[in-house]
Order: sequence, then structure tokens, then C-alpha cells
Amino acid sequence: MQVSFENAGVLLYIPIISILLLAIFYYCNSRPKPIYLLDYACFKPPSFYRVPLPSFLEHSSIVFKDKPKITRFQMRILERAGLGPETCLPPAIHYIPPEPTMELAREEARLVIFSAIDEVFSKTGLGPEDVDILITNCSLFCPSPSLSS
Repeated sequence: MQVSFENAGVLLYIPIISILLLAIFYYCNSRPKPIYLLDYACFKPPSFYRVPLPSFLEHSSIVFKDKPKITRFQMRILERAGLGPETCLPPAIHYIPPEPTMELAREEARLVIFSAIDEVFSKTGLGPEDVDILITNCSLFCPSPSLSS
């Protein structure tokens, strides 16, 4: 039996090409998929949410009348934060004493999230079926299930 080495060079290229194709396939599938921000919207609260700084400090001094250190701390923070006369707070904070209930927090989240989403939909002409993923960010209110579920 005689072995022919005429096609040995061609047979050598098959594993090299296979490895190269596998590397290209892996590279194409491991790259991050592009994400596009088509538009955004910011919540613009109604005027009755507005709380001027002196009004907030007055409420704070009434609520924490036995703890003047807390009121002074809040005053220092608010002065350094750059909050102005157009600063808005949720209605639950307007009450004396404040009423931070879960229902009021949900109501506030609904108002903020849905008004911003409605504005984006109206500006872009997209609908809910066009959105693949929704990311919400809320520093204090984290209900279960999440706001975007």
C-alpha cells in the first residue's frame, strides 16, 4: 500500500481554517450588542410639589422641634446642595408630620415613571411593544417586585 503526500498541504489547511472560523464566530458572538438611546424625558412635577427652602426648614423645625441638631444639619446640607426656590418634594413630605407611606410612595413612582415614559413615547412615536428593556433608578423606594417589572 502506497501513501500519497500530494494533498498533504491541502489537508493541513482544513484545521487552520476551522480554527480561524471558530475564532471569528466566537469574536462576533462575544462582542457587546449595541444599545441605542433614542430619546429621554425628565419628570416635570406640578407646581404644587414646589417647596421653597424656608418653607421646608420651617416644616423641619416643627417636626424635629425636640432635635434642633437635625434641623441645623438639614439646613447645612440644603444650603450646600444648591437647591433653589423651584425645588419640588413629594406630597407626603408636605404634611406635618410627614406621611411616608408605601401607598403614597407608589403613587409618586407611578406619576414620575409613567409621565416620563409617556413623554418619550410621544416624542419618538414608539410604543410599549418597541421597548425591549426598561431601567428605573430610584434611590430610596425599592419595592418588590421592582418598579420595572
